[in-house]
Amino acid sequence: MGSVICDLPAADIDRLEGLWRELLAHHLAAAPHLAALGPTRDPADSWRVRRAQYLQWLAVRQAAVLVAQDGGRLVGYAMIRVVDAGGSWQWGDEVGVLETLVVAGSARGSGTGRALLDAASDFLHTLIMPVRPPPS
Repeated sequence: MGSVICDLPAADIDRLEGLWRELLAHHLAAAPHLAALGPTRDPADSWRVRRAQYLQWLAVRQAAVLVAQDGGRLVGYAMIRVVDAGGSWQWGDEVGVLETLVVAGSARGSGTGRALLDAASDFLHTLIMPVRPPPS
C-alpha cells in the first residue's frame, strides 16, 4: 500500500466531498432497504449537511479527519471525535467515535481502511488515555 495517512485541516474539508458522494452512492446500492426509512437526500444536499457536521465537530480540539493519500490523491478518510461516555458501560468519562470511514472503490483491498482504523485508534488513544510515565 502506498497510502500516507495525515490529518486534514478544517480549511480543506471540501476535499472530502467526492469520497462522501462515493460513500452515499455505495450505501444506496448496497442497502436499498434503507429507502423504507424515508427518501434520501440528493448528493449535494447530503454533502452540505455532513460538511456542516464535520465543521462543527472539528471546531473542538478532540476531533480530526484523517485522510489516506496515494500520490497526492485522496483515497479514504476517517472522521473521528471524542465524546462524553454514555452511562451504560464503565468506559471512562470519554469515548472515541468513528463517525465516518470511507475508502475509494479503487483503493479497497489495499489496506487503506486498516491503515485509517489504526491511525484513528492511535489518535483517539492519545486523546483519551494520554501516555503516562512508568511508575518509579
